Amino acid sequence: QAAIRVAQYNAANLNMREAFSLVANDQAGRALPLVEVAKGLYRQLLREAPDDEAVRYNLSRALLLAPDPVKGPEGLSPPDDAERAVTTMRGFSPGMP
Repeated sequence: QAAIRVAQYNAANLNMREAFSLVANDQAGRALPLVEVAKGLYRQLLREAPDDEAVRYNLSRALLLAPDPVKGPEGLSPPDDAERAVTTMRGFSPGMP
């Protein structure tokens, strides 16, 4: 069990290291999936050992790089078909004709 935790921790750290490298090379879009995988691994490790400060710190770094989506009232996300302000603003074109 301990070997699995170490492997998960190392995998998460490798993903984060590669993500930071991509961000430094102006490839932040390619870094996002790596950060999401790392966040999932860190959260899994924290469920098993909530007092692990190293994992908690690394998760906080991952969240700085790619914050979780903000939830609406009562923890609910807006519906997928909800209008966004940017799509209803007059005089704004998101790039489409």
